[in-house]
Amino acid sequence: MNKEEFWQTIETVNHAVPDGNHELIVKQMCEELLRCSPQDILDWHLIMQEYNNAAYRNDLWAACTALGAHDSDDGFIDFRTWLISQGKTIYMDAMRDPDTLAANPHTGKEMNFEAFGACAIDAYRKKLNLTGRDCFMKPYDDLNKHELSDQLVKDIQSEIPQHPDASSIHLPQNYSVQFPRIWARMSDPSSGESPIEAVPVPDRSTHRIFKINDLFGQQVALRPRVELYSVRDFMGQEMPGLAIVLDEVNSELDGDEEYAVLTVSFGEFISAKDCAYIDTNNCYFAQQLLVQGIAEDTGLSRSSGLCQYPLWHFKEEFLKENGGAAYEEYSRRYREYMQSAGFGEMEYEDEGISSEKGMVME
Repeated sequence: MNKEEFWQTIETVNHAVPDGNHELIVKQMCEELLRCSPQDILDWHLIMQEYNNAAYRNDLWAACTALGAHDSDDGFIDFRTWLISQGKTIYMDAMRDPDTLAANPHTGKEMNFEAFGACAIDAYRKKLNLTGRDCFMKPYDDLNKHELSDQLVKDIQSEIPQHPDASSIHLPQNYSVQFPRIWARMSDPSSGESPIEAVPVPDRSTHRIFKINDLFGQQVALRPRVELYSVRDFMGQEMPGLAIVLDEVNSELDGDEEYAVLTVSFGEFISAKDCAYIDTNNCYFAQQLLVQGIAEDTGLSRSSGLCQYPLWHFKEEFLKENGGAAYEEYSRRYREYMQSAGFGEMEYEDEGISSEKGMVME
């Protein structure tokens, strides 16, 4: 399958379901993909991932939030999936200028379309009549072995409009300048939509500031914040992971400036709650933070290349204070996941951790 055929399947489905009903689109897309070969279905999924990854931009994330779709990392994935489902013209226009999304008839939760991202997986299962364990494992096993040609990836990337990205996902205090059309749409009382305001940024002035010494012996003041990113469990289910971002407090600048990301992700769900691997390869000062009581070292680690990444169990009060809604979302998803799997919440000393393999997995 090439990129033109990929977009054509979406146009065909949207023509068949003009009202944009998500449930009907998923059903119709599955039927459309069943007309393809198994290899083309895998291609379709990987092509969609290429477009999804390309749309991981701060300006689109800010526009997503401005339109009332979502402001979390998982929510932004669902938004980008929805954007692809709208077809090539809308996707490319948004990549060129996110403010064009003001003209889209949908808004808010209608712009989250998680199920669309699984259409190819469902179609692949049906195409091969998979049952039992194969129904869950084979699609992802086959995807891991399947690759798009270098030429196809190059064709996809070369066509996507290049646009200077925003420096932050946070909307400015007056973002009518950044998104004038979205602003006009959301602020119009006759539209029936809630007037938009600047993205609520938690008051961090009362948060504890941690101090470290850099390589030159100079003291640096750091203010942490908790963000989420997407990981997958061994079944391929998406889950949120914890990222600890450190911003340098600088009174001479207008706001904090990102200094480092303390944690590192290997793309895998960590079944021990409130745990994350530490990027000691880039954060030489990590031990200085550990002794200030933000976490406990589990004594476990993971190897990658020549580097060893220790696993820390972060203090819940630290995550609550610096995570706000992001940590609440993480805790809720974690709790629901573990309950559905028949487990209670697992702490780092439980059986979910293998010190021999140096990794934490469900």
